[in-house]
Amino acid sequence: MVSIEAFCPPDVFNPPIYTQGVRVTGAQTMLFLSGQVAYDQHGGVLHRGDFKGQAREALRALKSLVESAGGTMGSIVKLNTYLTDIRYRPDLALVRQEFFSKAPASTLVEVSARAGFKSQSHFTTLFRRFTGTTPKAWRESRFS
Repeated sequence: MVSIEAFCPPDVFNPPIYTQGVRVTGAQTMLFLSGQVAYDQHGGVLHRGDFKGQAREALRALKSLVESAGGTMGSIVKLNTYLTDIRYRPDLALVRQEFFSKAPASTLVEVSARAGFKSQSHFTTLFRRFTGTTPKAWRESRFS
């Protein structure tokens, strides 16, 4: 029997919205999944400009992958999330609650910050300066 249990020693902060550690014992099958984004069946972007819609679709795709292999969302022990703007964190937390009754161990990264930009608007300003257009207009001109 597989046992999945959250753990956190008393000397480490135990946050209410994610799990610091997960112990899995008795597992016989493990899935390693690629990152999911809000794409339709042809690779087109779904829910443009709607963060919650995109997050919901990415988690729906994740759920479909896990369930098609015989698992459940409760079987997920680690989740990495990459945001373009950390201000979406509260919205992400609400959408995640729709899919997880017990939060897995999680990592949240703001991509613009990891790439050396102070914020999403800093990235957009520099992108516009070098390309003459916004990132959204650039994507739409190439992928629409």
